[in-house]
Amino acid sequence: MAVQSRLLRVLQERVVTPLGSTEVYPVDIKLISATNRALKQKLEKVVSDKICIIGFQV
Repeated sequence: MAVQSRLLRVLQERVVTPLGSTEVYPVDIKLISATNRALKQKLEKVVSDKICIIGFQV
């Protein structure tokens, strides 16, 4: 979990701090990922669920 939070911080802030150092260095990262899951359908379900929840709260 610690590695995931560090990676997220690097992706958001675009800087890294090497181990044992106090200096930060800017980085330019392009992240490419892949999956074997049907993300489009999952995203559509999440969005439709949110719309239904919002519809009931209003």
